[in-house]
Amino acid sequence: MKNIIKVKNGDDVVVINYDCLRQYHQDTNYAMLAITFKGLQGALKMFQNGILQRKNIKILSAHPGTGVRDAFEFVTRVVTNNAFTLDCTLPYATYNPHKQMGYYFEISNGNNTVNLTLKEGVLMPEFFEFFEKLQNKTATKKEINKFTDLKKSIEKKVLKKSPDKIFEFEVK
Repeated sequence: MKNIIKVKNGDDVVVINYDCLRQYHQDTNYAMLAITFKGLQGALKMFQNGILQRKNIKILSAHPGTGVRDAFEFVTRVVTNNAFTLDCTLPYATYNPHKQMGYYFEISNGNNTVNLTLKEGVLMPEFFEFFEKLQNKTATKKEINKFTDLKKSIEKKVLKKSPDKIFEFEVK
């Protein structure tokens, strides 16, 4: 599966490759970067024309992570365009027992909305155990390195899958 997304910027069609997004990302949240990219890839294809105008895209996210934010910003510019809303209290896909947030997103073009819910099991319990240690600042250097390796491993697996293997999509 090609890891590209197309969006319109004015009259131009912009082709965004995942590798460029990864270079843009300044953190190590590779798992959520890839997961969000694949979600966007699947969701954008569900709109009538398949290639949305960046200026018309609005996103509601239940996840505060930098991988999520960077993927949405790089592809759609919603943060810059003040079209990004974060609401960690949404009661959907709340798989992380250590923080109030969800793995749920809504992408809208002003006429239609696609809801994305991360499928259970995409992120394994080990992921959340490492997350808790980082949140509590009890992770050792070795555990931090293992978590980074795990995020890279999830990234590689996710990028090989089609979006419908990662997310449940609902068009509204």
